Amino acid sequence: DTVTPLEGTILLLQVGTETAFTVRAFDGDITDAVELTVDAQTGLPVRTSVSPLVLSGQNGGAANVATRIFSMTPFEPQAGLVFDACFTAKNSNTDALGESINVRRCVKLRIMRPELAWTSANETAGTTPLEGDTLITYPGCSVDIPLYANAVWYKVVYGYEAFVFEFDGSLTRSGDILGASISSPHPSPVISPNSFVNIQTNYSHSGIFRYFPPVSVAGRRLRVCLTASDEFQLETIQRCVFITTGNCKACLAEGQTLTGLAAEYDTDWLQVWATNPRLGNPDKARQAGALVNVGVQYVARGGETVQSLAIRFFLTSSKILDANPEFVARSGGREVATNRALIPNQQLCIIPPMCQVECPGGGSCVAREPSQNPGFVA
Repeated sequence: DTVTPLEGTILLLQVGTETAFTVRAFDGDITDAVELTVDAQTGLPVRTSVSPLVLSGQNGGAANVATRIFSMTPFEPQAGLVFDACFTAKNSNTDALGESINVRRCVKLRIMRPELAWTSANETAGTTPLEGDTLITYPGCSVDIPLYANAVWYKVVYGYEAFVFEFDGSLTRSGDILGASISSPHPSPVISPNSFVNIQTNYSHSGIFRYFPPVSVAGRRLRVCLTASDEFQLETIQRCVFITTGNCKACLAEGQTLTGLAAEYDTDWLQVWATNPRLGNPDKARQAGALVNVGVQYVARGGETVQSLAIRFFLTSSKILDANPEFVARSGGREVATNRALIPNQQLCIIPPMCQVECPGGGSCVAREPSQNPGFVA
């Protein structure tokens, strides 16, 4: 019957999605009954079903039309495979002068694998960054990385893997990044989700990787490998970028003042203001995301220690370590970091105690206890 797919037809099936078609056989002799069975030689792949035989008639026959419904919902191990689904139709001619006829019809079932590809920045502005791109941020600042991938047949699920740079340049796998999240779709996509590339099943899927590094990771350098996978994890592509979270600078939060920022770093508003003299009133609420200095970068000649720098800048070792959490983490703890010899050009953030030093009579200077500052404007 014409409703049955033609011999050799190739049907494209998707994992997790049901595909069904009708198999129907007809005998013009209204006195014949028709049988319709699954071909015993090929059988059927798993995750398939065939409905019970339904007999009906045409042109006055009672059972000269046989119909069955084939259905298959492929699962993950079948992706990329091709199966044959064959059926045999036979009439039951009881007339001695008649002839019993067998008709075989086969259909190929191709289970599609995902085909994934990034849409890169060199193709469309505002899309996924290129492999090896470097992004620089600071505590409290937002890093937004757009994610765009094309996928044939399947949906795209975004993820990431992160690696932390050690002092010697080696990489250590990290777990989830504190302050990082991925959402999909992108809230303001530059590529329509209904667009397609070359073929109409190659749709664009968008997302965004957002990172708000906290103060505790100041100085950290990451290799972040962004991943795009189908929903069944059959295929995965990745694109790796570098994210450096600088120290000695920070972005102000909504409603935060210089006084409040100083409190986060356990210093005085005057120190923050002194490194940002154009900001004016320290108690004025700033625009969220405004980048300000919180100290100065010390570039090591080589051989210095945190302990020697503490003496030099009228600080305690603990204060310097607090301002350089990534140095502590990569050193293996505060005790090791305190006595670790700095290598040439290694950078540490120094927050000089401008309001915590006094020099009586213009003589030798000594450190004093820092003042307490309020955090946010009420």
